Amino acid sequence: MARVCTVCILIAWCCQAACPAAATGQLERLRQDNDALRHRVETLERSLAEMRAIVDRLTDAVSMSGGERAAAAAAPAPPAPSAISLPVESPAPPLPPPLQIYGNVELDFAWDLDRNQLGEPEPDPLENTTFDLSPRPSRLGARFHLPGPAGSAVSGRVETDFVTASGTENSPNLRLRHAYAEIAWADSGFSLLGGQTYDIIAPLQTDTIDYPTEQWPGDVGYRRPLLRVRQTFGPDPARRFTLEGAVARITGVVEDGFTEPATSTVRMPAVQARAAGTWPLFGGRGSTFGVWGHYGSKQHHLSYAGDQVQLTSWSVGMDADIWLTPQFEIMSEFWRGVTMDTYYWSDQIEMPLGDTTFRSVDSTGGWATLTWRQSPALRFNLGAGFHDPADHKLDGAEEFTHVVSYFGNFFYDFDEHWEVGMEFSWWHAAQLDGPDRSKRRIGGTFLYRF
Repeated sequence: MARVCTVCILIAWCCQAACPAAATGQLERLRQDNDALRHRVETLERSLAEMRAIVDRLTDAVSMSGGERAAAAAAPAPPAPSAISLPVESPAPPLPPPLQIYGNVELDFAWDLDRNQLGEPEPDPLENTTFDLSPRPSRLGARFHLPGPAGSAVSGRVETDFVTASGTENSPNLRLRHAYAEIAWADSGFSLLGGQTYDIIAPLQTDTIDYPTEQWPGDVGYRRPLLRVRQTFGPDPARRFTLEGAVARITGVVEDGFTEPATSTVRMPAVQARAAGTWPLFGGRGSTFGVWGHYGSKQHHLSYAGDQVQLTSWSVGMDADIWLTPQFEIMSEFWRGVTMDTYYWSDQIEMPLGDTTFRSVDSTGGWATLTWRQSPALRFNLGAGFHDPADHKLDGAEEFTHVVSYFGNFFYDFDEHWEVGMEFSWWHAAQLDGPDRSKRRIGGTFLYRF
C-alpha cells in the first residue's frame, strides 16, 4: 500500500511539472508566427511604395517636354515618395512657334474631253484648251504667333501663289492671297482682325482640284481687305455660338459694252455679318449652321464725260457643315443676292440697256458636297453647284441664263507631306439667245507640303 501511494505522488508531481513546459512551448510558437506576419506586412508596404513611385514617375514623364524627359533620364532616380502624394496638374498646351514658314509645291493637270467654250471671264475652267500642266497653284507663306497686350495673343499670316493672268505661262507673277494680323483674347472669346483674308459670308470651301472650283457656278466667298470682329460663346469647340461682323472693300468693275473696264469709286465699305451655332448631331462631332449677308454700293464712272451710276449690292445666305458619322460629312451653301459681281468675281450681271445706263441683276446660287473619309489617308468627294441669274433682266446673247457643274474626286495622303488626287468634272451653261455649251474635264494634282 505504501508503494502504491508513493507511485501516485510521483505521477502527480510529474504532471504538475509538465504543464508549465507545454504552456511555454505554445507561447514560443505564437511569437514566431507573429514575427512572420510582421515581416510579410513590411514586405507588402515596401512593394506598394515602389509601385506608387513608378506611377508618379510615369505621370510626370507624360507632362514633360522632350528636353525635360532627357534630363530626367540622366538624373538619378528620386527617392520613394511618401504614402500621401500631391495631385498632378493637367499640362498646359504647347505654344506655337513665333514664326513658321510653310507652303506647298503643287503640279496640276487638266485634260478636256470637249472643246466647247463658255467664253470669258478669265481664268475660265471651260477655256478652249485640250491639255494643261501648271505649277501656278504652288504657295508660299509665313505664320506668326506672338504674345499680345493684356493677356491676348497676336497671330497672322502672309501667303502668296502664282494663279494670275499676268506674266507668261511659265513665268507668272505673284498673287497676294492672305495678309492679316489678328489679336484674340481666349478668356473672353473676342478677336479683332485686320488685313486681307476670307469673307465672313460664304465661309466654306469645296475640296476640288479644278480652278476656280465652285466660285464660277455657285460659291460667292472669296478673299478681300476687311476689318473683322468676332465673338464666340462657349469654350467647347463642339458646342458654341459665334457672331461676326466686318467692313470690307467692294471689288469688281463694269466691263460690258466698253473696250476697256470702266473706273469705279467706293464711297463707303460694304458691311458683312454672320451668326453660326455648333453642336453635336450625329456621331458626337460638332455640326455648324450659319446665316449671313452683306450690303454695299459702288459708283461706276461710265465715261470720261462724267456719266456714272451707283449700284447697290446685297445678299442673304446660309451655310451648313454636317457630320453624319466620323467618316461622312456634308457641306453646302445657298444664297440670293443682287449685283453680285462685286463678290461673285467671275460673273457679269450688270447689263447695259443703252449707251450709259446700267441696272443690277438679282440671282441665286449655291453648292453642296458629300465627303467620305474611307481612312485617315483616303477621302472621296461628290458635289455640284449652280448659279441662276434672273433671265428677264439679262441683255445680250452672250449672257448665261444659268451655269451648273458636277464633280467627283479622290485624294490620297501618303503622309503629312505628300498628296495625290484625281477628279472628273462636267460643266454646262445655257445662253440667253445662243446654244447651250458644256465641257467634260479630267484633272489631277501632285502636291508636297512643307
